Amino acid sequence: CKGCDIIICDDTFETGSGTEFISKARESGVRCPIIIMSADRSPEGRARLRAANASGFLEKPIVADLLLRAMAEFLVVPGENAADMMSIW
Repeated sequence: CKGCDIIICDDTFETGSGTEFISKARESGVRCPIIIMSADRSPEGRARLRAANASGFLEKPIVADLLLRAMAEFLVVPGENAADMMSIW
């Protein structure tokens, strides 16, 4: 993902879902961290996001401090390995 250090997206799109977006992005070679926001707090919902290879999850409503900490965690770690971190769950 050239020119992009991190992607933050919602799990609900008008024409699909965030998990579909993440799966397609990963299939096309996007390696930057992708953090997904969702109101679904269930273990099944989080498992679905992990299966799509999301880098992290932020629960809605989003708290500004948590959003900034999540971004910092992924932006501080250089290189493609940042996409493999799963600590914001």
